[in-house]
Amino acid sequence: MGLLDGVTATAFQHDAEGRTIFCPWGIRGRCYLLTAEQELGIRRFTRAWYGGFLVVLVPAAYVLRWWVLLLSVVAIGGLCLKYWLVTRELRLAGRAAARW
Repeated sequence: MGLLDGVTATAFQHDAEGRTIFCPWGIRGRCYLLTAEQELGIRRFTRAWYGGFLVVLVPAAYVLRWWVLLLSVVAIGGLCLKYWLVTRELRLAGRAAARW
């Protein structure tokens, strides 16, 4: 398992029934039940976003210096927007299911 796979896997868990639960903000935030297609799409996006952010952020930090903080805020805002758009269509998991 690579670094990006490990970071991405922290948002996904399986409950006792084997269903996939997506918790983008950790255990204290809302958790959502996913179908196999939804899981694949969200996993792919999350992994690509973290990889792209890493590839862009490191060179940008060297070139832009302190301005990279603005770039970071914009990128994190984009991630929050994407999660908000995706989670509007998902079904909430119960509190008991979210306590793996």
